[in-house]
Amino acid sequence: LHSLMDGLGIGVAFQIDTAAGWMIALAVLTHDVADGVNTVSLSLAARSEAAARRWLVLNGLAPMLGVVIGLAITIPSTMLAPLMALFAGIFLYIGACELVPRSQSLDPRLRTGMGTLAGIVLMLAVTHFAH
Repeated sequence: LHSLMDGLGIGVAFQIDTAAGWMIALAVLTHDVADGVNTVSLSLAARSEAAARRWLVLNGLAPMLGVVIGLAITIPSTMLAPLMALFAGIFLYIGACELVPRSQSLDPRLRTGMGTLAGIVLMLAVTHFAH
């Protein structure tokens, strides 16, 4: 469901404009790489290699299905901004309240903070060059 929602966010972003769609797609893609690594690691620890492959394929197909759904449904233009704000709020909450504190608890050294800063700089660069 989580990966399906990622894809839905991409589809909605492309309805706003192409640059927004590509920025959201890049953010989701980088997130999904880490998500895939986690999925495989947990599946291998708890199940068989075949189960890990099935979960990885499902995890890879779900965002694509979400994109198709997001592009196929017509969203009224008055709803695009509130929907993007909703997705932004979800991503901000996950990042600020879950990922950053968890990464700091696992490795409170400077390199963890620098990794967060590098991600911010990367997305600023993508945003700058997309416009």
